[in-house]
Amino acid sequence: MCFNKLTDLRIAKNRIGGSIPPEIGNVKGLLGLDLSSNHLIVQIPKEFGKLTSLIRLLVQNNSISGNIPGEFVSLAKLESLDLSDNRLNGLIPTCIGDFVHLFQLNLSNNKFGENIPIEIGKMTQLNVLDLSHNLLVGDIPPSVG
Repeated sequence: MCFNKLTDLRIAKNRIGGSIPPEIGNVKGLLGLDLSSNHLIVQIPKEFGKLTSLIRLLVQNNSISGNIPGEFVSLAKLESLDLSDNRLNGLIPTCIGDFVHLFQLNLSNNKFGENIPIEIGKMTQLNVLDLSHNLLVGDIPPSVG
């Protein structure tokens, strides 16, 4: 991609299929990325971790599978993250607690398993937390209360 000045990319509610090109990570000034309600069927590219200016990431209502990439730890400025209604699985990564600016986190309707990480309690700006319709077990961490 050669959109060096692009700050907001919205391609929601189309019939875009296939994969997300790894070159998306080259758009360094991107603040908002909305790929929701398409037909994306692969894993979240690790190149998303290069989008260190990103504030809003919306990829809900696709068929994305796999884990949340470890490279997400680089997205420290995120305020809104919606990965709901996909086929994501594995554990909710503990690095999720590093998103201290996050006020909305929606991971509902996936296949995340195991416990809710206690690190979620570090997200003091969080207004909306939706983990419904997953395969989570165990107790609600005290840090959530």
